[in-house]
Formats: sequence, structure tokens, C-alpha cells
Amino acid sequence: MKYKLIVSDYDGTLIKKDGTISQSQISAIQDYVSRGGIFAIITGRMTASILPLAKKLGLSGLIASFNGGEVTDIQTGKHLYSHFIPCQTAVEIFKVIEQENAYAQAYRQENYYCYLKTEITDLYEKLTGVKGVVLNQKLSSYLNQNSFDTHKILVMDKKEVLDTVYPKLLPFSDKLNVIRSNDIQIEITDKNTSKAGALKFLAENFNIDISQTIAVGDGGNDASMLAFAGLGIAVSNAEVLAKESAKVVLEYSNEQDAIARIIEKYTF
Repeated sequence: MKYKLIVSDYDGTLIKKDGTISQSQISAIQDYVSRGGIFAIITGRMTASILPLAKKLGLSGLIASFNGGEVTDIQTGKHLYSHFIPCQTAVEIFKVIEQENAYAQAYRQENYYCYLKTEITDLYEKLTGVKGVVLNQKLSSYLNQNSFDTHKILVMDKKEVLDTVYPKLLPFSDKLNVIRSNDIQIEITDKNTSKAGALKFLAENFNIDISQTIAVGDGGNDASMLAFAGLGIAVSNAEVLAKESAKVVLEYSNEQDAIARIIEKYTF
């Protein structure tokens, strides 16, 4: 088998817009694994959200969350590593976000935190299946008072709001990853965190050369692993940055069983 490890983003890549995954996708993954391949998810989602979904898909082995900031054993729930944004740096970030009145969340282990509950909170809870902790206190203040390091900061708001916020966050790029994943999301993680880093860790853990790996994604946060993998594939619905970073732009989208088609084309 030329490609022994396939890693896939979850939202916008593996699952459809309505959050479902077809039986043909599941069957293709199971067949690939039965032939000796390893399939893993590398996602921006928090561990508490993606872990039960991975189990539901029947996956075993390792999974990477927080854009590669944490790797977890699916069976045991043990974290093999976790990266954090230091408290004071996160406080500075939230002060910038709060000046623009943009909606944002901080993550710590099994929870995520927000200032106020809004329609965005409701949407995120529905998407992830995890309820947020509503502080009724600005995050910059809460983090500072509680010496709170965070896995990730997510800014999620209207495009015009992020168009204003994003340039003001870019000065932090020397010590953080500041990624405009799409029009309505900015994801901020520790500089040592990336999906490419998670792919490297998984490949080394399974003793697989990077040339024997496939990475599949759709968002700006997938760009690093698409560029790093032996074969980086962007689905047809991918953001421009993802397509530019990939070696192949697939003609099929997440709505058209993209992963199953990749397995069929590249692993036999």
C-alpha cells in the first residue's frame, strides 16, 4: 500500500454540511483500515466534541484536536501531548477582540468559555454537541484572575467584523498561529501547534514515512498539513489557501463522499 496513513479534517471535509456522514464513507474507511491502513482525524474541534464522534465512526488509535494542539488515544482518553497559549498572551489577545465587540471563546480541556450566550453560542453548541460555560464576565478578566492557559481562541462572527479584527491580531503572529480559517472564523493557537505538527507526530508514532501519508482538508487551518503530507488533497469546496497548499484539488466536495473517492483512487 503506497499510502499507509490518511488524515482528514472533520467539518467541511469528512462530514456533510448537515453534520452527517454517509454509509459509503464509513464503509470505505473501514475497508481501508481492514487492508492495513491507518485513518485519523485532525480537527480544529475540541477533544470533548470530536472524541465521541470518532468512537461513533468506529475509529481506533489516535485523534488530534485543537488544530493539532492535542493528541488523544481514542480508547483510553489519554492525552499524548497538549499545547497551550500562555495566560498573559491570551489576555492580550482577548483585550483586542473585546475592543471590537467580536464574539470569541477560550478552551481548556473539556470546556469552552464565552462572555455572553448569543445566537453564535447556540449555533456552536448545536454543531459540536458541547455546551459552553457562560461567564457573564469578559474573558480577558476571567483568564487573568484564574491564571488560565488556553488550548485555543476562536473568534466567530460576521465577515465584516472579522475583516476588522483579523488585521489587529496579526501582530501576534510572531508568537502565535493566527489563522483565518474562513470568512466567519479566526483560530488562534500556540506557535508549536499546527495540523502539520500533529501529522508529523502521528506518522512517527506509527512509524510511517511522510511520503506515505495523505492529508485531506478544506479550510485555511488545514493548509499546513496539506503542504506537509506526502499527498495533500483539498476537496472542491475548500478555501483558496487550502487549495493553494494542496498537491491535488479534488473534483468532489464533502457533500459527494470525497474521502471514499480518495480511498478508492489512491489506496489500491
